[in-house]
Amino acid sequence: MVGLIVVVAVASSSARGAEDSIIFFEDFDSYPAGANLSGGGYGGWTGRWGGNITVSSEEAVSSPHSAKMDNNLGCWESGLYHLLPSHPVIWFSADIMGRATGRMGCHSYDVHIWLNNPDDTGKLGITLESREEGGYIWGTGLVGFTWWSTGVMPTILEPGYPEHVGRWINVMAKLDNNLNQADFWVDGIHRATLPVNPAYPLYNSIVLGCGEGLGYVDNIMVFTEPLTLESLVDIDPDTLNLKSTGKWITCYIELPEGYDVADIDVSSVILNDLVPAESRPTGILDHDGDGVLDLMVKFGRAAVQAILGTADQAELTVTGKLADGTLFEGTDTIRVVQ
Repeated sequence: MVGLIVVVAVASSSARGAEDSIIFFEDFDSYPAGANLSGGGYGGWTGRWGGNITVSSEEAVSSPHSAKMDNNLGCWESGLYHLLPSHPVIWFSADIMGRATGRMGCHSYDVHIWLNNPDDTGKLGITLESREEGGYIWGTGLVGFTWWSTGVMPTILEPGYPEHVGRWINVMAKLDNNLNQADFWVDGIHRATLPVNPAYPLYNSIVLGCGEGLGYVDNIMVFTEPLTLESLVDIDPDTLNLKSTGKWITCYIELPEGYDVADIDVSSVILNDLVPAESRPTGILDHDGDGVLDLMVKFGRAAVQAILGTADQAELTVTGKLADGTLFEGTDTIRVVQ
């Protein structure tokens, strides 16, 4: 039997924040199509610079709406911000999409999402640069940055522009003020670690923006604890006869698209918070033949049987973490013969 656990149902990505750690979530679905978010009065959003950020039903990951940023005002930008409580360690994630327009200007990016702090000197975020001939000032493609007036120059997370437009991209960043660093992910893949200026105050807002480009944003989430990946877990055998002999219970773990089971820290894998996985044997294979690799781990059979009780079915939850600290969790139900 294969089980799938849904950790939080509010976000589109297969990686989700623990529900009690989410301090902000926005999918724009509660506002009417065409609403001008830049004009204020919608869920605490406040306009910043130009005013061309609206609620749109043209594109969406979680239907029916997303935020559309369409700024064709020459050398100008449109922006929008929402205040947040400050935390020394904070993540944000969002789904973004850019559209090719051929527009030229001095702020030629489609989507700009970042954290900002009170004095406006420190920004941390991700931008989709839209000019194929070189971008705004940082280069073309998806760009991560941890600076504004001083600090570290931005880093291209994924180069190129045409291959990134017209499709939804999940982006995520983690800011750790205790370590003075930020990490960036694109579609679940870790792309960069950048230093953060320790002189910056704590960030207290999430900001959207666009230059002369055209872009969309959906499912913005800000959270304070690591993500938990919804993972497929297959426990073998499907039927466990407590009178049978054997040394192991086998478990196959499959992560969502964009994550690699080779990154799983086997020493962190545990069943029902009680039985740790054995350090060996392990293996990576396509156990279920679906074209996606699984990690095979073993649990001591006697230790698993000791926690099963007397019911004829048992729900077994396997948890663990990846090398970067991202958590995963999956559940399977097996039949038990006493």
